Amino acid sequence: MPYWIRDQEGRLVRIETPRAIELEIILEVMENQPEDQHSQHGQGNDPNLYRSMRDRMHPPRMSAPSCIIPPTEQLIIRPHIVPLLPTFHGMESENPYAHIKEFEDVCNTFQEGGTAIELMRLKLFPFTLKDKAKIWLNSLRPRSIRTWTELQADFLKKFFPTHRTNGLKRQISNFSARENEKFYECWERYMEAINACPHHGFDTWLLVAIFMMACHLQ
Repeated sequence: MPYWIRDQEGRLVRIETPRAIELEIILEVMENQPEDQHSQHGQGNDPNLYRSMRDRMHPPRMSAPSCIIPPTEQLIIRPHIVPLLPTFHGMESENPYAHIKEFEDVCNTFQEGGTAIELMRLKLFPFTLKDKAKIWLNSLRPRSIRTWTELQADFLKKFFPTHRTNGLKRQISNFSARENEKFYECWERYMEAINACPHHGFDTWLLVAIFMMACHLQ
């Protein structure tokens, strides 16, 4: 801090300490800063620089771009179609293949002349996803899907992973008839196992052999 002493003539003289001199230099530098760094002069038209704390704590609504690239073709979706679409929540008990089949059946029913069925499926499929499945779709990289084939492949990759496929294939290969089970009941149960995993990869002759072996063991 500065202090005062009297000189030989009795006058008060202010003596500056190095610390005081340093502070004065800093203050002088700050006062001489260009206005465009700390005032709205020279800041352009950026409104974010003058937003209040309240505004910053309550930002305006923003949404991420869709993962689906909007097609150039125009498609009018009839309001009565959406309630008829099946829903998929992303639960383990749901079958993605069964969902796609039911979804395509609805689209085929309401396909109008001149409307590309692939475009219709690409537009309508997001309406069928709920809960975890919808969150998954919204988390995909923006503008990363161009076609229905790409969307279908990503959907199956997510909700029908390899470990699930392997488990269902084991159910088919290890299929066995139940005690006192009628032939048609056994066959229906076997077909349910096959339909649950349409990409099982077994040849027809092998599927028949597995079933016949199951019946023979019984």
